Order: sequence, then C-alpha cells, then structure tokens
Amino acid sequence: MITLREAWNLHKKDSVPSSGMCTQREKKLLLAHVCGISPSRLDLFGDNQVEDAICREFSRLLALRARGVPLQYLLGEWEFFSLTVKMKRGVFIPRRDTEVWLEYAITRLREKARGKPIMILDMACGTGAIAVASAVGIPSATVWGVDISPQAIHLARENALLNGVNDRTHFMVSHLYQGLEKRKLKNFDAMLANPPYLSCSEWETLSTDIKEHEPRQALVGGKSGLECIEAILSRAHHFLVEGAFLFLEHSPWQRNPVLAIAEKSGNLEFRSNIADFSGKIRATELQVIA
Repeated sequence: MITLREAWNLHKKDSVPSSGMCTQREKKLLLAHVCGISPSRLDLFGDNQVEDAICREFSRLLALRARGVPLQYLLGEWEFFSLTVKMKRGVFIPRRDTEVWLEYAITRLREKARGKPIMILDMACGTGAIAVASAVGIPSATVWGVDISPQAIHLARENALLNGVNDRTHFMVSHLYQGLEKRKLKNFDAMLANPPYLSCSEWETLSTDIKEHEPRQALVGGKSGLECIEAILSRAHHFLVEGAFLFLEHSPWQRNPVLAIAEKSGNLEFRSNIADFSGKIRATELQVIA
C-alpha cells in the first residue's frame, strides 16, 4: 500500500483534460471522492495508507476524465443552488448560469405566494435540480416536473428525496404537455423552463466533452433552436392561470425571437430579461394575460 500523498504524486504531472478546467482541482475532487472524505481533509490525511483498490479507482477516473468524461458524471453528484444534486450519464448537467435566473424566479414567486400554497411546473426538468431548488426555496410550493427522458425522471425523484422535498415534488415522463393533458393537470401558478434551445449548427460547435457524453435531446431544440421554445410558449396559457409567471432560459441571441413568439401567442406579456454571470441575457420573464 502507499500513502494518500503518494497516490496524489503519482498523477501530479498528468496531462490536462480537453475541457481546460483546473486539473489540480479536478484531481483533488476525484481523489477525495474515491477516499470518501472531504477535499479539504486530503492534506490532513496525507500520510494515511490507502488500499490498492482505491489507487486503481483513482487512476481509472483520471483516465476517463482525460478522455473528456464530465467531472460531474465521474463524481456522481454536483452542487447546484447550494444543494447536492445526483448526476448520471445520459442526463443533462445543470449549469451555473441557470442559478442566476432561478434565484430571481424563486424570490419573485416566494413574494407572490406569501406563505400560501402555490403550484409550479418545471418543464424539461432533467435532474430535477430546478424543481428541487424551488421546493426548498418556497416552502409553500408544490412542484411538478416533466421530462421526455425516463432516466431523467428517475434521477429527479432521487434528488427530491435526497434534499427532503419528495413530499412536495412530483415527476413524470412527458413530452412537453402530453402527460399533463392525460392527467388533466393545469392551473399552475408558474412555469420554470430550461428546454433544449441550441440549433443543430450550434451543436456541431460544442466541445467533444459535451457532444460525446451529454444527451443531444436535452440540448438541441431543433434546426433553428427555437422549435421547442415555440412549442412551450404557444400552449403555456392552457396550463397556467391568469397572472402566472413563466421563466424561460434561452441563448442570448434568442432574446428577440422569444419575445416575438410570446407576442404571437397573444397570451403572454414580457416582464423582464435576466442576465447570466457574464452579463448576457440568459432568461426571459413572461406573464400570462387574459
């Protein structure tokens, strides 16, 4: 057996992953993961001996990372909105930019609810991160999440249980509104949507890390990238009550097309744009009108 510090030093000069992320930070997270300890405690236990099986697993994960497998999938979990969210291959990895508009939305909806029951729809819920964060942030909320992927729905339920909101969250496999129609679910007070919004051509420009490991159907919204957005906005008023808020994530360049689609629906009014960490418009707030 070797010590924890020796296991680290064996891979100290490994090549940088194609993603360009901080290699040393990634290695620290992976080593802590296989050892079952906090990354902050690695130095403290540096002289402790580790089993050969742990060293082999560490080497295996580093090799996978070097081939572009996302760190989140290798760790099996990630932080989102200060919550621990389980991650699995085949399910879209939530991005930090989503947290910006979600924080705004939760604050807005919490003020609207004022402690009274409120029902929220998470469209294209993926891991359930948005739904879970909303349920945690708005104690009076009941949240329904829908996604076309059975694997995503299974993971979303796990995350709701992990974060203690499984009694106020419900998830079902549904292609947009189809499942809601079958169960006659409507009259939601708000919708939070992070749908597929990349165009086919934008998909081709993504790094191989994303294209080879994350689900295409969770990222690409159609040839133009607006097809899924239009399908959501054109029928939103059938499932939301009058005055309900709709928060939609999209590409910065889609700001004007989104407003045009909302106006065309005849039932949605623009309220605000929300910028991401880089200052680019990342989401639009709309409201249902009569």
